[in-house]
Amino acid sequence: MSLFARITFILCVSVFFASSVWAETSVSLRAGYQMLKPSGDIAGSSSSFDTSLDIDDDLDWDESREMLGELSLNWERSQLSFSYLPIEFSGDSLLTLDGYYNGQAFSIGDHVSSDVKFDLYDVGYTFYLINMKEVPTPFRLGVEFAIKLADIEIEFSDEAAGIHENDSVIAPLPTLGIRTCIALTEHIALTGRAGYIEYDENHLFDANVQLEYLPLKQGGLFAGYRYFDLVVDESDVDVNLEFSGPYAGIMIHF
Repeated sequence: MSLFARITFILCVSVFFASSVWAETSVSLRAGYQMLKPSGDIAGSSSSFDTSLDIDDDLDWDESREMLGELSLNWERSQLSFSYLPIEFSGDSLLTLDGYYNGQAFSIGDHVSSDVKFDLYDVGYTFYLINMKEVPTPFRLGVEFAIKLADIEIEFSDEAAGIHENDSVIAPLPTLGIRTCIALTEHIALTGRAGYIEYDENHLFDANVQLEYLPLKQGGLFAGYRYFDLVVDESDVDVNLEFSGPYAGIMIHF
Protein backbone atom coordinates (compact mmCIF):
# COMPACT_ATOMS: atom_id res chain seq x y z
CA MET A 1 0.00 0.00 0.00
CA SER A 2 1.40 3.42 -0.98
CA LEU A 3 1.97 6.19 1.56
CA PHE A 4 -0.83 8.21 -0.07
CA ALA A 5 -3.25 5.29 0.26
CA ARG A 6 -2.31 4.80 3.92
CA ILE A 7 -2.86 8.47 4.74
CA THR A 8 -6.17 8.45 2.85
CA PHE A 9 -7.33 5.41 4.81
CA ILE A 10 -6.41 7.00 8.15
CA LEU A 11 -8.18 10.23 7.17
CA CYS A 12 -11.36 8.39 6.17
CA VAL A 13 -11.43 6.44 9.43
CA SER A 14 -10.90 9.64 11.40
CA VAL A 15 -13.69 11.47 9.61
CA PHE A 16 -16.01 8.55 10.34
CA PHE A 17 -15.23 8.67 14.06
CA ALA A 18 -15.46 12.45 14.13
CA SER A 19 -18.97 12.33 12.71
CA SER A 20 -20.16 9.76 15.24
CA VAL A 21 -19.00 11.27 18.55
CA TRP A 22 -19.88 14.42 20.46
CA ALA A 23 -20.08 17.83 18.86
CA GLU A 24 -17.13 18.96 21.00
CA THR A 25 -14.82 16.62 19.12
CA SER A 26 -11.65 18.27 17.82
CA VAL A 27 -9.35 16.84 15.18
CA SER A 28 -5.59 17.30 15.12
CA LEU A 29 -3.37 16.56 12.13
CA ARG A 30 0.43 16.39 12.46
CA ALA A 31 3.05 15.95 9.79
CA GLY A 32 6.81 16.05 10.30
CA TYR A 33 10.26 14.65 9.72
CA GLN A 34 11.94 12.03 11.93
CA MET A 35 15.65 11.14 12.21
CA LEU A 36 16.57 7.89 13.98
CA LYS A 37 20.01 6.48 14.79
CA PRO A 38 20.16 2.67 15.27
CA SER A 39 22.13 0.39 17.57
CA GLY A 40 21.87 -3.28 18.51
CA ASP A 41 22.18 -6.47 16.46
CA ILE A 42 20.36 -8.78 14.05
CA ALA A 43 20.65 -12.46 13.14
CA GLY A 44 19.29 -14.50 10.26
CA SER A 45 16.91 -16.42 12.53
CA SER A 46 16.21 -17.13 16.16
CA SER A 47 18.41 -20.25 16.01
CA SER A 48 21.49 -20.21 18.28
CA PHE A 49 23.41 -21.58 15.27
CA ASP A 50 23.29 -18.20 13.51
CA THR A 51 25.64 -15.30 14.28
CA SER A 52 24.50 -11.98 15.73
CA LEU A 53 25.76 -9.05 13.66
CA ASP A 54 26.32 -5.72 15.38
CA ILE A 55 24.67 -2.72 13.70
CA ASP A 56 27.68 -0.42 14.19
CA ASP A 57 30.68 -2.74 14.09
CA ASP A 58 29.55 -5.28 11.46
CA LEU A 59 26.87 -3.68 9.27
CA ASP A 60 27.57 0.08 9.43
CA TRP A 61 23.94 1.17 9.10
CA ASP A 62 23.05 4.77 8.25
CA GLU A 63 20.43 6.87 10.03
CA SER A 64 16.79 6.67 9.01
CA ARG A 65 15.32 9.94 7.75
CA GLU A 66 11.62 9.68 6.97
CA MET A 67 8.34 11.58 7.12
CA LEU A 68 5.83 10.91 9.92
CA GLY A 69 2.13 11.52 10.27
CA GLU A 70 -0.47 11.42 13.03
CA LEU A 71 -4.18 12.13 13.16
CA SER A 72 -6.00 12.29 16.51
CA LEU A 73 -9.52 12.87 17.78
CA ASN A 74 -10.24 14.47 21.16
CA TRP A 75 -13.56 14.51 23.00
CA GLU A 76 -14.25 15.05 26.69
CA ARG A 77 -11.69 12.86 28.54
CA SER A 78 -10.85 10.64 25.55
CA GLN A 79 -8.32 10.71 22.72
CA LEU A 80 -8.10 8.39 19.74
CA SER A 81 -4.94 8.55 17.63
CA PHE A 82 -3.72 7.04 14.37
CA SER A 83 -0.10 7.35 13.28
CA TYR A 84 2.27 5.97 10.68
CA LEU A 85 6.06 6.01 10.70
CA PRO A 86 8.24 4.39 8.03
CA ILE A 87 11.77 3.45 9.16
CA GLU A 88 14.64 2.23 6.99
CA PHE A 89 18.26 1.46 7.87
CA SER A 90 20.85 0.24 5.37
CA GLY A 91 24.60 -0.18 5.08
CA ASP A 92 27.56 -1.71 3.26
CA SER A 93 30.56 -3.09 5.10
CA LEU A 94 33.39 -5.62 5.23
CA LEU A 95 32.82 -8.37 7.77
CA THR A 96 35.28 -8.71 10.63
CA LEU A 97 34.20 -12.19 11.73
CA ASP A 98 33.29 -15.64 10.45
CA GLY A 99 29.76 -16.87 11.03
CA TYR A 100 26.40 -17.95 9.65
CA TYR A 101 23.32 -16.18 8.36
CA ASN A 102 20.25 -18.41 8.09
CA GLY A 103 22.60 -21.38 8.21
CA GLN A 104 24.81 -20.11 5.37
CA ALA A 105 28.48 -19.47 6.13
CA PHE A 106 30.19 -16.11 5.64
CA SER A 107 33.85 -15.18 6.17
CA ILE A 108 36.04 -12.35 7.42
CA GLY A 109 36.58 -9.77 4.69
CA ASP A 110 33.36 -10.52 2.78
CA HIS A 111 31.60 -7.44 1.44
CA VAL A 112 27.98 -7.44 2.63
CA SER A 113 25.01 -5.16 2.13
CA SER A 114 22.03 -5.13 4.46
CA ASP A 115 18.76 -3.29 4.73
CA VAL A 116 15.92 -3.32 7.22
CA LYS A 117 12.56 -1.65 6.67
CA PHE A 118 9.88 -1.03 9.29
CA ASP A 119 6.38 0.17 8.61
CA LEU A 120 5.11 1.10 12.06
CA TYR A 121 1.35 1.58 12.34
CA ASP A 122 0.01 2.83 15.67
CA VAL A 123 -3.60 3.09 16.87
CA GLY A 124 -4.08 4.27 20.46
CA TYR A 125 -6.91 5.15 22.82
CA THR A 126 -6.27 7.35 25.87
CA PHE A 127 -8.60 8.03 28.77
CA TYR A 128 -7.48 11.05 30.78
CA LEU A 129 -7.80 10.32 34.50
CA ILE A 130 -6.68 13.88 35.25
CA ASN A 131 -8.12 16.57 32.99
CA MET A 132 -7.58 19.98 34.56
CA LYS A 133 -8.48 22.69 32.07
CA GLU A 134 -9.33 25.74 34.15
CA VAL A 135 -6.37 25.90 36.55
CA PRO A 136 -3.54 28.40 35.91
CA THR A 137 -1.44 25.55 34.44
CA PRO A 138 -3.74 23.15 32.53
CA PHE A 139 -2.65 19.53 32.91
CA ARG A 140 -3.78 16.18 31.48
CA LEU A 141 -2.64 12.67 32.43
CA GLY A 142 -4.16 9.52 31.01
CA VAL A 143 -3.81 5.80 30.57
CA GLU A 144 -3.31 4.66 26.99
CA PHE A 145 -3.89 1.34 25.28
CA ALA A 146 -2.32 1.10 21.84
CA ILE A 147 -1.84 -1.49 19.14
CA LYS A 148 1.37 -1.06 17.19
CA LEU A 149 1.80 -3.13 14.04
CA ALA A 150 5.44 -3.56 12.98
CA ASP A 151 5.83 -4.77 9.39
CA ILE A 152 9.54 -5.71 9.24
CA GLU A 153 11.58 -6.75 6.21
CA ILE A 154 15.29 -7.61 6.35
CA GLU A 155 17.60 -8.06 3.35
CA PHE A 156 21.10 -9.47 3.67
CA SER A 157 23.48 -10.04 0.76
CA ASP A 158 27.02 -11.48 0.66
CA GLU A 159 28.15 -11.93 -2.95
CA ALA A 160 31.32 -13.87 -2.08
CA ALA A 161 29.40 -16.41 0.01
CA GLY A 162 26.43 -16.53 -2.34
CA ILE A 163 24.01 -15.36 0.34
CA HIS A 164 20.92 -13.48 -0.81
CA GLU A 165 18.27 -13.46 1.93
CA ASN A 166 15.01 -11.57 2.22
CA ASP A 167 13.00 -12.28 5.37
CA SER A 168 9.94 -10.56 6.77
CA VAL A 169 7.60 -10.68 9.72
CA ILE A 170 4.50 -8.79 10.82
CA ALA A 171 4.43 -8.36 14.59
CA PRO A 172 1.31 -6.96 16.32
CA LEU A 173 2.43 -5.34 19.57
CA PRO A 174 -0.32 -4.14 21.96
CA THR A 175 1.11 -1.73 24.52
CA LEU A 176 -0.08 -0.21 27.77
CA GLY A 177 1.24 3.18 28.81
CA ILE A 178 0.57 6.81 29.61
CA ARG A 179 0.06 10.08 27.76
CA THR A 180 0.35 13.53 29.31
CA CYS A 181 0.22 17.22 28.45
CA ILE A 182 1.07 20.29 30.51
CA ALA A 183 0.64 23.89 29.38
CA LEU A 184 3.79 25.86 30.20
CA THR A 185 2.45 29.16 28.89
CA GLU A 186 -0.56 30.31 26.91
CA HIS A 187 1.11 29.23 23.65
CA ILE A 188 3.63 26.55 24.72
CA ALA A 189 2.88 23.01 25.90
CA LEU A 190 4.95 19.97 26.83
CA THR A 191 3.59 16.53 25.96
CA GLY A 192 4.83 13.02 26.59
CA ARG A 193 3.89 9.46 25.73
CA ALA A 194 5.24 6.01 26.68
CA GLY A 195 4.09 2.44 26.06
CA TYR A 196 5.44 -1.04 26.79
CA ILE A 197 4.70 -4.68 25.96
CA GLU A 198 6.59 -7.92 26.60
CA TYR A 199 5.57 -11.45 25.63
CA ASP A 200 7.49 -14.63 24.76
CA GLU A 201 10.83 -13.38 23.42
CA ASN A 202 9.42 -10.11 22.03
CA HIS A 203 9.18 -6.69 23.61
CA LEU A 204 8.71 -3.06 22.68
CA PHE A 205 9.24 0.16 24.62
CA ASP A 206 8.28 3.32 22.74
CA ALA A 207 8.48 6.79 24.30
CA ASN A 208 8.64 10.38 23.18
CA VAL A 209 8.68 13.87 24.68
CA GLN A 210 7.52 16.85 22.63
CA LEU A 211 7.42 20.64 22.86
CA GLU A 212 4.55 22.39 21.08
CA TYR A 213 4.31 26.04 20.07
CA LEU A 214 0.78 27.18 19.27
CA PRO A 215 0.69 30.84 18.24
CA LEU A 216 -2.72 30.23 16.63
CA LYS A 217 -5.74 28.32 17.85
CA GLN A 218 -5.75 26.42 14.57
CA GLY A 219 -2.20 25.05 14.91
CA GLY A 220 1.51 25.60 15.18
CA LEU A 221 4.84 23.80 15.36
CA PHE A 222 6.19 20.86 17.35
CA ALA A 223 9.61 19.32 18.02
CA GLY A 224 10.57 16.33 20.12
CA TYR A 225 12.70 13.27 20.73
CA ARG A 226 11.65 9.62 20.33
CA TYR A 227 13.15 6.39 21.66
CA PHE A 228 12.43 2.77 20.64
CA ASP A 229 13.64 -0.45 22.20
CA LEU A 230 12.46 -3.34 20.01
CA VAL A 231 13.10 -7.09 20.27
CA VAL A 232 11.45 -9.49 17.81
CA ASP A 233 12.47 -13.15 18.01
CA GLU A 234 10.53 -15.15 15.45
CA SER A 235 11.41 -18.15 13.26
CA ASP A 236 12.81 -16.09 10.34
CA VAL A 237 13.73 -12.81 12.02
CA ASP A 238 15.80 -12.06 15.11
CA VAL A 239 16.26 -8.34 15.80
CA ASN A 240 17.41 -6.62 18.97
CA LEU A 241 17.42 -2.93 18.16
CA GLU A 242 17.37 0.45 19.81
CA PHE A 243 16.81 3.55 17.73
CA SER A 244 16.26 7.13 18.78
CA GLY A 245 16.41 10.66 17.49
CA PRO A 246 14.78 14.06 17.07
CA TYR A 247 11.76 15.01 15.02
CA ALA A 248 9.88 18.20 14.14
CA GLY A 249 6.89 19.30 12.15
CA ILE A 250 3.66 21.26 11.89
CA MET A 251 0.20 20.62 13.35
CA ILE A 252 -3.29 21.76 12.44
CA HIS A 253 -6.36 21.74 14.71
CA PHE A 254 -9.92 21.88 13.45
